[in-house]
Amino acid sequence: MIYANNINFNIVSQEERIKFLYQKYIDRTCSDAELEELFDLLKSEENIHKVRSVLQNNWGSNNRVEELTTLDWDTFLKKTDQKKSNSNSSPLKKKHWMTPLSIAAGLLLIVGLAAWFWLHREVIVIYETGYGEVKEIQLNDNSYVRLNANSKMYWDENWAFRSHRKVQIEGEAFFDVAHLNGNQFLVETPDLTVQVTGTTFNVSNRREKTEVFLESGKVFLQLNPGTESDILAFDKKKLMKASLEMVPGDQFTYSSTTEEIVQHDNRTIEQVASWKTGSLIFKDIPLKVVFQELSDVYGKKFAVQDSSLLEKKIDAAYPYSDWKTVIKLMKLTINREMLETENVVTVK
Repeated sequence: MIYANNINFNIVSQEERIKFLYQKYIDRTCSDAELEELFDLLKSEENIHKVRSVLQNNWGSNNRVEELTTLDWDTFLKKTDQKKSNSNSSPLKKKHWMTPLSIAAGLLLIVGLAAWFWLHREVIVIYETGYGEVKEIQLNDNSYVRLNANSKMYWDENWAFRSHRKVQIEGEAFFDVAHLNGNQFLVETPDLTVQVTGTTFNVSNRREKTEVFLESGKVFLQLNPGTESDILAFDKKKLMKASLEMVPGDQFTYSSTTEEIVQHDNRTIEQVASWKTGSLIFKDIPLKVVFQELSDVYGKKFAVQDSSLLEKKIDAAYPYSDWKTVIKLMKLTINREMLETENVVTVK
């Protein structure tokens, strides 16, 4: 009885050891000695079945990099140049080759799966700007991005192994996307996804809403669902399923929080994204909106003593790169005294 229990304990330990070593191999933390141990354990035919159960658990895991729906057994054999066993072979011949083929297939499956994970992993590069800073970026697909102040962009540099390129944006950026034989370029915000192939456009994601302006080419917008009410659920679901097409000059603003949609056409880059040209241009814009944009760009807070002033509309143009000049010109524009203490501007 004691001998039988020892055998059972050894089997369980072996299986756990295989799982442990296999996970280290997937995580690329396996030493040479551990790798040799793993391969030695897999030389036993019964251990192959234990490895297959581990692989099955990996396939069912929600933590995998991508879906493995295309990695079926026949596809794996084809990719590793193995021939499928001949169904017309005699039973004796099948039995003779079964063990070495199983061992080889098990080893190759582990190596193939590890390589697949490695090649298809996300490689995220983060670009970031401070207040008053603009950064010019060339992505490794030859697309160009001009990142506005107080912004952050996440770029998946390993796009070549998938059918699309993807960035996530917090703040504002102007994109000049390279056309790559239909390989789609996606710009994601919490509110929507911009789908393009090659074009120029501006995306701003600030204050719980996203604004997209199309300068040239064509883009499609896929809205992200927010909180649905029972009354609006049907119409909203129809809206979310549709891709909204934009043409040059279109400006589209959407918030998944408030579900508010605003659309304009025949707009220019100077009207909606003048920062790209090195200026801040405001035409018939309420001061509260001007203060919001200045706060986003320069990190300043505005304390306005006369609240009625916030609704006053102004026409003005300020140099983007010089905050001291901006505040001097603003005093002349609104004809009010403005005092700056640290990062707070008091408007009297």
